[in-house]
Amino acid sequence: IKRHRRAGPIFAVLGVAGYLAGALLVYLDKGHLVEYPSHLLAGSCIALLIMTTFILSKMIKGSASPWRTPHFVIGLLILFLYLLQIYIGLNILL
Repeated sequence: IKRHRRAGPIFAVLGVAGYLAGALLVYLDKGHLVEYPSHLLAGSCIALLIMTTFILSKMIKGSASPWRTPHFVIGLLILFLYLLQIYIGLNILL
């Protein structure tokens, strides 16, 4: 739990920074953001959910907090969306 609390905010910042970096790269390369709409949608959902889990994590106070379950469920959804994002990205490259 201590490692999760320490590393969580760092990974949240890195996740959103990765989204912004990817959007910037597509914009610089193609001239507009919506070159790959499904990849952009999945990345946008991931960034939004990361910010949501970060906000929810600040509301968790103790082990009986009602915010723990939504935080956990959204975390699982983020992991699933990352897998989908990888699949979409590999299909773009190959």
